[in-house]
Amino acid sequence: MNALATADEGAAPGIMVRAALEAFAKHGYNGTTTRQIAKMIDRSSAVIYSRFPSKRALLYEIIASSHESLKADLDEAVRQATDTVDCVRRLTMAHVKFHAQHCLAARVANYELYNLAPNELQSILQMRHWMEALMRETIMKGTEEGLLHVSDPALASSAVMSMGIDVSRWYREGRRLTPEGLSQRYAEYVLAMLGAKTERVTVPPRR
Repeated sequence: MNALATADEGAAPGIMVRAALEAFAKHGYNGTTTRQIAKMIDRSSAVIYSRFPSKRALLYEIIASSHESLKADLDEAVRQATDTVDCVRRLTMAHVKFHAQHCLAARVANYELYNLAPNELQSILQMRHWMEALMRETIMKGTEEGLLHVSDPALASSAVMSMGIDVSRWYREGRRLTPEGLSQRYAEYVLAMLGAKTERVTVPPRR
C-alpha cells in the first residue's frame, strides 16, 4: 500500500490533500486527474468525491490554507518587529522561510492560482493584495523615516516579494542552507538593496 494511505482510517481528507499537492506539484493542475490522486492513496475516485466535490476543491484547499498560513507568519513578523527596518527584515525572512519550508505547497499556490473558480480566486487575491500592501507600506515608511533609501518603494516591494516567491520554484529539502539560514541571507540582501545600514549576519551551512 502507498505510504500516503492508512489501512485503519481509509482516506482522510488530509491524506487526499497531500496526494493532490504532490500530484499538482509534479504534473500541474491540468495534468492531474482525480483518478491519479485516488490511485496514489489506493482508493477509488468515489472516495475523493465523498470528501471533495471536485478536483478544483482540492486545489482551493491547498491554496487557501497556504495563503492563510503565510498571512499568519507575516502578522507575527510585524508583531515582533522593533522598528521599520527590523519589520522589513522580519517580513522578508517570514516570506522566504515559508516558501522554502513549504516549497511544494507554495509552488502550487503561486503557479496554479488562476485555475481556481472566480469567487475563490477573488478571496485569494485579496489576501495577496494585503501581503503586497504590507511590504510596500513598510518600505515606504522606512523611506520616509530616512532608514531606507529607495527611489521607487512600490517597485522595490514587488522585487522583494518576487524574490521570495521564486524560492518555491528551486528550493528542495537538503539544500546547503536550511529555510531559516536562507531566509537570513535573503533578508541581508534585501536590506542592502533597500539601502539600510546593517551588520552582516553569518549563517552556518547545513551540516
